[in-house]
Amino acid sequence: MTDEPISLGARLSQLAAEQPDRPAVTDHRRTITWREFDLRTNRIARALESIGVRQGDLVTIGLANGIEFIEACFGLWKAGATPQPISHRLPAAEAQAVMDLAETPILIAGPAVASSRPRYDVDDLLALGADDGPLEDRTAPIWKAPTSGGSTGRPKLILSGGPGVYTPPQPGTLGAWGIVHDDVAIVPGPLYHNGPFVTSVAAVTQGAHLVIMPRFDAEETLRAIDRHDDDEPHLAPADRDADRL
Repeated sequence: MTDEPISLGARLSQLAAEQPDRPAVTDHRRTITWREFDLRTNRIARALESIGVRQGDLVTIGLANGIEFIEACFGLWKAGATPQPISHRLPAAEAQAVMDLAETPILIAGPAVASSRPRYDVDDLLALGADDGPLEDRTAPIWKAPTSGGSTGRPKLILSGGPGVYTPPQPGTLGAWGIVHDDVAIVPGPLYHNGPFVTSVAAVTQGAHLVIMPRFDAEETLRAIDRHDDDEPHLAPADRDADRL
């Protein structure tokens, strides 16, 4: 463990070495361990590089809430690229306008998002990337590029002011959003929104168990809290964003 900033990809690999068999990310279908998370995103990063994604690229992600969304993000960070999330339900013309602005070389999405660009889902990328060994460390110069939710006229991207690095919290302080190692962070909001997106990344980089809901549902969120209450010493139900997917 170091007190110096490290790339987001290196942070994931560090956590996988420390706690390989603990649950890392859960969605409504399954759970992956930290080891699986690290190895799968190594394969995704290599696949991205093989199809032309380069360090510094903005790459549009149009996936529904789930493990694949987070895997796509960390695969991009390991390749030195920047996730540019959009709703998987965005109308075709609006999605195309955002992708044109981002100049994304590819689209990571399912068939629901129409595009003239080459489109891959996470299974496609995993099929292209057979090597899950360690990667050369890369840092994305911009760590996220969400769209502006309140703008009018042409779409606008909000480029983060910092690179794709994890900075450990100062001794005696909590991590981002108060999430600490061993917490469970339940995120019911859509991951293409900035709040749920940032909260999810904070949970992962702090070493917490991230639980992603498919959509906001108040009763199901309470049931998820009950299900996971005994998982870890703490529970951080993060970002109760009521926006529907």
